[in-house]
Amino acid sequence: MAYAGKGEPSSALDSFQQAIKLDPSYLPALKGAAQIEYQRGNSAAKPLLMRVLAQRPDDPTSHTMLGVLEYTANDCVEAVIHFEHGGDVLAKQPSALAAYGVCQAQLGHYDQAIPVFQQALVAEPSSQRIRFNMALAQWKANLPKDSLVTLQPVIEAGNADGDSLLLAADIYESMNDTQRAIDLLRRAILTNPRNVDAYLDFASLSYDHASMQVGIDILNAD
Repeated sequence: MAYAGKGEPSSALDSFQQAIKLDPSYLPALKGAAQIEYQRGNSAAKPLLMRVLAQRPDDPTSHTMLGVLEYTANDCVEAVIHFEHGGDVLAKQPSALAAYGVCQAQLGHYDQAIPVFQQALVAEPSSQRIRFNMALAQWKANLPKDSLVTLQPVIEAGNADGDSLLLAADIYESMNDTQRAIDLLRRAILTNPRNVDAYLDFASLSYDHASMQVGIDILNAD
């Protein structure tokens, strides 16, 4: 623990591992080693955390870390199970909350994903990725107006990324506000001229509205 406090994780991990050899069930060593392996992004954290949970099944820190590890491994089913036991520890970590929301959305649980993203966004209001994921979940949950409200701050601020602009354009088009959709698609192209999806969406919208030449011009744009 002293090594960890000094910012020497390698020495701390060696000591924790030696303590575990002496007593495989010693919780402080298991937790300390798991924390270091987790911070390093190593899969070795998972078996250590499972050994902690074998003794402390409701430990929120271990569940939160396992949730993130399972999310990173693309196993959202297991991730959600652990995140549900994260409690106050999860609530204080915007990145972990965002991962929880993404997993709920990937599993089709949009109504459950939305409040998780809301919580994450309150903790980290400047995150465009969290804002976009929340808006996308609202859109998938058939809440287009709520989705636009979520996207509005970044769109009005003029610093929206391409994904946010394209999503807003799709929503406006679904609400028969084609002109706003066109304006956003043009803006997305100007913001990132190499964003192929923006050109394709613009061409598709032009085709749907029988504006063939406009779509051709956009697709041929250099």
